[in-house]
Amino acid sequence: MGIMADAIGLIVLSVLVALCAVIVPASEAAPLLWLFVYAALAVVGWSFWRRESAPASPAGWLGLTAAGMLLGALSFAADVFIGHRHHPGVSLFQAAETSGSLLGFGLTVTFFPALVFIAIAGLARSAYQSWRKNT
Repeated sequence: MGIMADAIGLIVLSVLVALCAVIVPASEAAPLLWLFVYAALAVVGWSFWRRESAPASPAGWLGLTAAGMLLGALSFAADVFIGHRHHPGVSLFQAAETSGSLLGFGLTVTFFPALVFIAIAGLARSAYQSWRKNT
């Protein structure tokens, strides 16, 4: 059961990364980069899903997904606020990039999406495990 659950989590991660690869223009991110992104997410996700402290139910993973999205949005809003305060003439996205905030824009756009992707895949993995226990 664990191998199939892990496979489902890894497949969900691959779909999420593939969606990003389709959405983000190749001029912004080289196609080969997405392979490394997937490999990193797969290693971190696999180890995170198997931790004792990881959520044990789909509801726990859903909560982690929501928390990651909320914290990511708050971090991005802080970047925009700080950057716009120091550079009022630039767009909100450019303001976020130049904010120099505590977490930093780079961390905001890498850590929180990675957390959300791993949590969504963990949700799918956990849903499969719950389904298998009940059948």
